[in-house]
Amino acid sequence: MTIRRLGAMASAALAMACTNPEPAAPPFVPPTLTLVPAPELRITSPVGSDCNRPSFWVGDTFYHIVSNQHAWRSSGARDAAGAQAFTLARFADDHPTFAWDSTRQWYVHDINTSEGPTNTPMRWIESVYRRPSTGALYGLYHTEEGPYVRCGAPFERPYLSVPHIGLAKSTDDGRSWQNLGLILSDGSFPIHCDLPIRFFAGGVGDPSMAVGPDSVYAYIAFTDYSGANPATQGIQLARIALQDLDAPLHPDGRSKALRWH
Repeated sequence: MTIRRLGAMASAALAMACTNPEPAAPPFVPPTLTLVPAPELRITSPVGSDCNRPSFWVGDTFYHIVSNQHAWRSSGARDAAGAQAFTLARFADDHPTFAWDSTRQWYVHDINTSEGPTNTPMRWIESVYRRPSTGALYGLYHTEEGPYVRCGAPFERPYLSVPHIGLAKSTDDGRSWQNLGLILSDGSFPIHCDLPIRFFAGGVGDPSMAVGPDSVYAYIAFTDYSGANPATQGIQLARIALQDLDAPLHPDGRSKALRWH
């Protein structure tokens, strides 16, 4: 085949490409929805609720988590109205005697008891992500570092502590959790009653998590309670690669979550 013939074939192919372009994508049509009245739905909890109440589906089963110092989980049918009673969701590193005290209607070994505090930290599970490929559930939890300093007059603070954000994993749909460590923290520091914040002496907490459209990262919105510095307090953002969820800490203890400043 001569060079002249090769050139002619290339010119013909180019002409075909120019005269037969790819079909145009159909125009984008915004989705529509209709809101209809529905009966009132009440979801009760044995301990009330002190944070986000993450929910998720596994097949036709609806799961719901509430937390007030410790997490409780309920499962049900196609809707929240058919949910079963809440049961305590335990962490693998909870104190062996940690349990619900049916007499006091509160927890054994809690900061509000004569025995506390113990090495069972309070943990509020505030946001969850269920990995489609494995069904593993990853939960962001808010935990608070004591001592819980109670401030009387003239400050009238009920207590002060320092919150941190950790990551946990469940392979039984939230019934039990493996603690994977703290992934967002401002560290530890002294607690003083003259701080302007009512509950916290600084720190970070109350996270919400969403998986990005590229399915590469989990994005985390959280609150920084550093009231002494207006430039750093308020809502902040971080992200962690989905591939790092099972091991979110480096060998030296540093977090693999990247905080956006």
